[in-house]
Amino acid sequence: MKKILTIVLALCIADGGISAREDIPTPLPDGTNVILFGMGEYENLGESIYIGAVYLALLDVNILPGTSKRMEMRIVTDNLSARRFTQLWVDAITLSSSREERNAQADQIQQFGRLFQDSLVRGDRVSFDYLASREQTVVLLDEVPLGEIPGADFYHILLNAWIGDIPLSGQLKAGLLKQVTPEKTSHTEELFADLVFSSERHHAVMSRYSVASGQKHSALGLKSLEDDGKKEAERLAEEARLAALEGQRQKELAERARIAAAEKAARIEAERLARIAEEERLAREKAEEERARFEEEQEQLIFAYRETLVRWLSEYLEYPQRAVDRGQTGRVELSVVSNRKGEIIAESIVSSSGNSMLDRAALRMLERGKPLPEMPEALVGETFTFIMPVNFYL
Repeated sequence: MKKILTIVLALCIADGGISAREDIPTPLPDGTNVILFGMGEYENLGESIYIGAVYLALLDVNILPGTSKRMEMRIVTDNLSARRFTQLWVDAITLSSSREERNAQADQIQQFGRLFQDSLVRGDRVSFDYLASREQTVVLLDEVPLGEIPGADFYHILLNAWIGDIPLSGQLKAGLLKQVTPEKTSHTEELFADLVFSSERHHAVMSRYSVASGQKHSALGLKSLEDDGKKEAERLAEEARLAALEGQRQKELAERARIAAAEKAARIEAERLARIAEEERLAREKAEEERARFEEEQEQLIFAYRETLVRWLSEYLEYPQRAVDRGQTGRVELSVVSNRKGEIIAESIVSSSGNSMLDRAALRMLERGKPLPEMPEALVGETFTFIMPVNFYL
């Protein structure tokens, strides 16, 4: 994979099809300055989803991680859920990498899938900064760090999903490698420049993803209350002793004692209510944590099960020989609904390749792949719906 990427990039440079723009250098977290190298538009079902861009170190023509680099996404669509965003990357990685590569990076891929918690909006900027000196990929959203993923091979997988032999989108790859018309390049550059996030959005992201420094605890001052109560009791005892000597003050001291007792009772009741309120708050926090943990576990199960189904069905895909002989290529997207036993109960083509032979081959893949692996026991729901991308490339 590394050799292929180097050859593709070298050919583009030799043909004059790709060149670094005279942009202001952008600093990465390790201090390396990078400049914009190329950009392309990713569309799905006719909708523009994001603009992808690659930045390289100054005078660097090696897209492999010998030096620090940046991959950047600027969101075009109005709303992109965290789940759909993750699925886009899962599709791309599944199509562009081998099973051995995915298995080797399984932990990093799962870590990547857990970074994004909220939907992305138009103008959001997602950056994947590869820092060669640390051999890690830093993921940022609107310049807010979300996490660090170790290893150079994970960066290879991400980049290969864009410009490898079987990319997520041919249009995106062509744009990144400057293999599109000047008119398309101009349109993409204008759209790229217009996609910016506001300071309010930056602060909102920072607030959402910042790690809390710790729980705040309010001091109850119980020892101080005990000391005050002890002093009050001593004072009352002294007044009672004096009252015994001064009969005329008996009534006044009795009233004071009554008031002190009422205040003490009120204070005890207030403390009891405060304890109850604190216990209820802790119970609510625990319930919320359990709910969040459950949702996260479900997302991880969905992520893993969907990857299992894509891998399973890919094993049953056959490229029609007539299409091979005619040099016909294309991409089909299937919507598949299965039950807990893995039985397919509904299937349809949501995006045709434009070639009926390839479309039928994609549907035959489903027939050969039946039944699918059963749903994990821990995954809730009676049915599971997913989009199966099927690529026919020579």
